[in-house]
Amino acid sequence: MKAYASQQTVIAGFACALVGILATPPAFADAVSDAKTAVAKYAGPQTTWEGPTKGPKPEAGKKIVFLSGDEQNDISHLYGVYIKEAGEKLGWNVTVIDGKGSPTSWLAGMNQAIALKPDGIALFADAASLQDPIKAGVAQGVKFVGLHAAGLPGPQPDLNLFVNIQEDPREIGKAEADWAIADSDGK
Repeated sequence: MKAYASQQTVIAGFACALVGILATPPAFADAVSDAKTAVAKYAGPQTTWEGPTKGPKPEAGKKIVFLSGDEQNDISHLYGVYIKEAGEKLGWNVTVIDGKGSPTSWLAGMNQAIALKPDGIALFADAASLQDPIKAGVAQGVKFVGLHAAGLPGPQPDLNLFVNIQEDPREIGKAEADWAIADSDGK
């Protein structure tokens, strides 16, 4: 008799838990609504500029090197193309060095870039693996900007990067989750 009562307690507890899981609480409905609002905002037409609206006036005559992670990679190649185009408009001399897709080649490319004695180096390669030459460049007064060169966007003083330009992977993950929730209507 005691075992039977214990089984009933377990079954009753399981049933309560199942009802709790299957019931749609108001907070869940709010989460679906919030996800749909977020998707509409970020996937819909962009009508306003949310980026910077002012910055320092660039000085002409700067010498810049772009260390491409791999010129065979379309986005890495295009970063170089766009940096060269922007540099021409600013009166800068931009050199592109192919990192050939390997840490060994990035190291050789970074050493080559520093030997050119530029004012700045932009890199689309892992900054953590290039700290020795980056520190040598910083000692010479070279400024470093990363393009997906670190885990997070923004200034990266621990990696000697003035700034790392990229989307925040946490925000990307949230946007992906919002899309999945909105697309499935919470199911």
